Amino acid sequence: MPVVVKQAPGLDCHGICIIGDGRALIRLSSRDSETVQSDSLLEEWAHVLRSECPVKCADPHDQIFWGIMAAITKDYRGDTDEWHEVDG
Repeated sequence: MPVVVKQAPGLDCHGICIIGDGRALIRLSSRDSETVQSDSLLEEWAHVLRSECPVKCADPHDQIFWGIMAAITKDYRGDTDEWHEVDG
């Protein structure tokens, strides 16, 4: 699904995702810092990916959403699936 991301100066929240007609619009508050905008973008992108899942749910923040959110956050941060022993 094509996704367009825009900054919005008058937004009364950190971010919003509008999905319809096979495309998505993510609007981020331009008043927020880059750090907050990055976090908001990850969350709204997770909503886009969740909307493409065939398992539907009335709760927009269900377990599948949080699984998607975790996966894209790990990818964004460059985390790997490798476990490292910590000397203690």
